[in-house]
Amino acid sequence: MLHTAAPAACQTAKPHRRRPLRSLARAAGLRLALLAGLLAAEAPASLQAAPAHQISDQVMVTVEAPGDGETVAGEVVVRGWAIDRRAQDGSGVRATPGGVQVWLDRGAGSATGQLIGDATYGEDRPEVGQRFGDRYRQSGFALTWNTCLVPQGRHTLQVFAESEPASPQFGMAELSVEVGPCPTASQPSEVVGSQPLRANPIWQEIAQRTAELRGLAPLKELYHAPLTRETFERRYQAEYARYYQSQDVDTSRLLLVAFGLLDPGFNLAAALQSFQTTLPIGLYDVDSGVLFVSRDPPTSPLARVTMAHEITHALQDQHYDLSTLLPSSRTSGTADQQGLGPDAESARRALVEGDAVLVQQMYQATTVQDPAALQQLDEEQQEASAGIDFDRLPYVIYQTTYFPYLYGPQFIYGVLGSAPLTTYGQYGPAMDALFRRPPTSTSQILHPERYRDHVEPVPVALPSLAPILGDDWVPLGEGMLGELSHRLILDNFLRADDPDRAARASGGWTGDRNTVYRRRDASGAPLGEVAVLLATRWETPAAADTWAQAYADSVAARYADPVRYAGRTDQLSRHDEGPGQVVWEMPGEQAIALQWSGQFSAIAIAPSADLARQMAAAGLASASGA
Repeated sequence: MLHTAAPAACQTAKPHRRRPLRSLARAAGLRLALLAGLLAAEAPASLQAAPAHQISDQVMVTVEAPGDGETVAGEVVVRGWAIDRRAQDGSGVRATPGGVQVWLDRGAGSATGQLIGDATYGEDRPEVGQRFGDRYRQSGFALTWNTCLVPQGRHTLQVFAESEPASPQFGMAELSVEVGPCPTASQPSEVVGSQPLRANPIWQEIAQRTAELRGLAPLKELYHAPLTRETFERRYQAEYARYYQSQDVDTSRLLLVAFGLLDPGFNLAAALQSFQTTLPIGLYDVDSGVLFVSRDPPTSPLARVTMAHEITHALQDQHYDLSTLLPSSRTSGTADQQGLGPDAESARRALVEGDAVLVQQMYQATTVQDPAALQQLDEEQQEASAGIDFDRLPYVIYQTTYFPYLYGPQFIYGVLGSAPLTTYGQYGPAMDALFRRPPTSTSQILHPERYRDHVEPVPVALPSLAPILGDDWVPLGEGMLGELSHRLILDNFLRADDPDRAARASGGWTGDRNTVYRRRDASGAPLGEVAVLLATRWETPAAADTWAQAYADSVAARYADPVRYAGRTDQLSRHDEGPGQVVWEMPGEQAIALQWSGQFSAIAIAPSADLARQMAAAGLASASGA
């Protein structure tokens, strides 16, 4: 995946939260809109309780505190023990995250369940070992629960324990508690001007409704703070600088230029910063854990719907730690520096944003139902979107920026089906499994069945190009592009004649590797000509051939662009040099060599046809193991 989108924090700060006015966006949202309509039609009269896990009497769960019917206030500890009586070694209950989970109001008594959190499991319980056998001693669990974050009154707690994966079964214990007034004030946020959401009835309603729909209980106080143009620009100016000065980002820019997706002189930073022409309604900041908002309180339909989206991010962060799930969501470094490649980063962001988009749609469908409010929402959305000139954005920038919001919801729908999206209480438990095992590639996002079937990218090996290029060339970076980038390489040039061809031709992707080299200039700095090699593995030889034919047509379309090459009389020359070997030369441009054989293809872009030919041959041989 190419680094083409803005830094993570800036991506969340769009003037309109998820409605690019394009046919692609409308097509992507059509099925989800129908699901949202079903949701709205069912709520609130026909709420359905979340179905319980298939409970086994072999997995025993005992909750010792709090007691059934007890009144609780402030922080309390949910404590007990859990064992699988079938276990041959150890307690039989998973000690990893999710092994013992505590839920609020899941099942009996309410239509929506909220995950409070994963209990710490493995405490020493000698009395349990004495009763059931010494192997069950390490079976205690505990979770600290802040009851100040849920409404006062009667609630139920459910504790689920899952046995080891070899033979998974669930045990469950349930009890009722009465939540009393919070005994002390919550610790304030360190952000100047921040206020707890529950201090304002409007904020409290949005937060509570969002938590119910998402199925995640807040683990700590949620705060909001004022967002002004000055504070927004000051907050992200340093991050922009770090991002665009990154070698990884510049290497990706060179890749885009080499494949003809960007003009050499295109200013990537300026284009992405142009998104910020209007102050965003709000955004969740991972560094501080605070919602920054420009409309307080959020009374308009668009402001309330946007806050549902951002509160979803806050809940995700509290439960799944966005700084670990998406390392680039903090300013401490890029995804690559944390060992997460751009393609995997984009896949995970699709999960995170897709989840927030769906909760936003659920919130809208169940709270914005008055015709006048719907009309106001539509007008607000159109006004907000009017501030962005999408036609001035290069196609690859537009697509990669909005990929998480367009394809993330479809991925979730493709994995979970319609039931969790239209039945209250099912969504949270279903999504929990996805966040415990996030997608690893854009291929899984584009093809949800590959995620379900655990289809992972296949490693592809590249050789060193130093023997071919010589000592004057310096390697800038190596990585995986991913299926989405392969699709965009074609779609950039072929979509006008055949909108679906790029998706068909890139759909057989199973793995790739690319590398970028740059020649030293007179001073010895790597600022000269660029050489690029991309080797790809495909599902079948037929898939490799389909890709190669489509790429060949994209090269012809690239150099036939009447705008970019207006007034030039030079002609592109194509040399078919044998089965699976094509070289293109265009005066004043870099040469391109394409080779493919069996399930593998290689594309080399270099200053001369001879260099490109040698690079492609070396890449194909290394990738295929020939």
